[in-house]
Amino acid sequence: MSFKFKFFQEKLEFILDESGYFSIKDLIKKINLLNKISFEIKLKEANFTTKDFDKIETSIKKESAKIKISISFYNNLIKLINKFTLDLKSPQIEISQSIVNLSLHPIIVRDFILFHVKNKILGGNLKEFFEMEKSPFYFYKFGWQSWSPAFIINSFKEYKNLISFPLNHPALSREELISVYKNKHNLDFNNHSLASEWTGVLKYKNNYLTCGFLTMKEQFTQIELKKEKEDFYLEAKSSPLAKNLLPGEHLFSEKLFLDFSPLALALENYAEKSACEMKAPHNIKALKGWCSWYYYFTKVAPQDIFKNLNFLSHHPEIKLDFIQIDDGFQKNLGAWEENKKFFGKLKDLAKKIKTSKFMPGIWIAPFLVSENSLICKKHFDWLIKDNAGKPALAIYNWGRKNYGLDPAHPEVQNYLEELFKYFLKIGFEYFKLDFLYAGAMPGNYFNQTNRIQAYRKGIEIIREILKDKFILGCGAPLGASIGIFNACRVSPDTALHWESLDPSAPSAFNSLRNNILRLFIHKHWWINDPDCLILKKERTSLTSEQFKAMHENIKLTQGMLVISEDLTKLGLEELSLMKKIFYSKEIPSIALLKKFVPEYFKFMKK
Repeated sequence: MSFKFKFFQEKLEFILDESGYFSIKDLIKKINLLNKISFEIKLKEANFTTKDFDKIETSIKKESAKIKISISFYNNLIKLINKFTLDLKSPQIEISQSIVNLSLHPIIVRDFILFHVKNKILGGNLKEFFEMEKSPFYFYKFGWQSWSPAFIINSFKEYKNLISFPLNHPALSREELISVYKNKHNLDFNNHSLASEWTGVLKYKNNYLTCGFLTMKEQFTQIELKKEKEDFYLEAKSSPLAKNLLPGEHLFSEKLFLDFSPLALALENYAEKSACEMKAPHNIKALKGWCSWYYYFTKVAPQDIFKNLNFLSHHPEIKLDFIQIDDGFQKNLGAWEENKKFFGKLKDLAKKIKTSKFMPGIWIAPFLVSENSLICKKHFDWLIKDNAGKPALAIYNWGRKNYGLDPAHPEVQNYLEELFKYFLKIGFEYFKLDFLYAGAMPGNYFNQTNRIQAYRKGIEIIREILKDKFILGCGAPLGASIGIFNACRVSPDTALHWESLDPSAPSAFNSLRNNILRLFIHKHWWINDPDCLILKKERTSLTSEQFKAMHENIKLTQGMLVISEDLTKLGLEELSLMKKIFYSKEIPSIALLKKFVPEYFKFMKK
């Protein structure tokens, strides 16, 4: 069977053949955009593709300006249902998949493959992307969490060069270091695949396919380019991560969105629709504030906070919303009581900040615990474990190994409730939650909960306790965090230096690149946080042009504006620069940003 319909400004043909395969053709350009889309379900017991079923049932309905298609595939083990919603007014398609266990025994569901396309895509052949130094293809890799690198990649060889930084560390073995990178970023060192989490875009000449998941609360999702033998594939995957499905039970994938519109419009459509599906809050105000981190780091002391508060009281023209105490007040990761410097003073600081007419802010890494913490010693069962039963290593930092807490564990949930009730009680109203990926790493979770569900439960508990307080997420699995945070970091930390061999490590350039590449989700999923503003150039090793580019990036983002300096040491020129960035409507220098991230502007150009 086949049927045709028109989209605005162009005509696409959507073809469903008798075997359940789909194709999409651009009738104006006379090219196949996607040819013979197939579907797959991966079980522990076996994998089933479109051709591996005994029976197919199809239903097609028209509702208003949409066509809804349902295809059910049957065999003696499962029923696989593929649903499509096609928009008649715009070149968009929504796809979902579900499975019913028809057998008499439990089955284990690993992956829904919502579409699987081989070789020829958007009028080109993926072989070019994998085998050429510079190909006609571009692939937009979104990245797993805040610090995971976002890239626009012209070829698979270019991607391998981007992640070929030396994997060595004075305190970790190579095996441990690779484990940390996989836990932290889902960064793929596979020689035959390139995956983007949550969403991705493929471009061939002037043809685009924007492909992203609209829902992301329950399952791990990826858009993947891969090579298998002599064939090349584009695939969208929603992974329940070994869900045990009992006889008669029905399991649903996350919902996928495809858009063939020009790129800027498609990204806007995707950001808006995914925000709606995930119930992201509307009309959030981008705040301005002061943070202790990039000047005082872990050496921050109460007198530093008081000194900067006193400065602000004498400069009412500097209008800030919050004052945030960062890392350095606590005894340990996982032991959030005040250390000797702050003992008995944290509550007084929060009160003083409040009476000075600012929101008191605090930094917490709720899912991260140090190897020498009491939690590790007394509550080993609270930790996420790898397949060998060892704690999953989240990061080596502060001179020690740090592990992830399992947010699915009931006692961890109680711990989170008490932790945030305590900080509310002593007066904090603004919360920066950091290293959040530590609660969503690959591993084994309580009651066989998958890691996306576990992480989501953890941040939902925190939101429930904090109610309407302002939450900024950082190091956060991005798609799974929508609807919880007011703001979220979308880049690696900025730094006092420009470059790093590791594209996910703190550096001014890594921060700039990610902030530009993730602009399209700003004010849809949350307010983007481009990280702190550094004003004293002599504290950095940046050139004048790099220093200016850092500031132009912050102006372009129009997101959170946070300064991290000893305010008492700023001169008139630096104060004037801060006011210019914080309060003026000056247009950022696109020419300068284009010089440092040219691939973005080339990619966006039709």
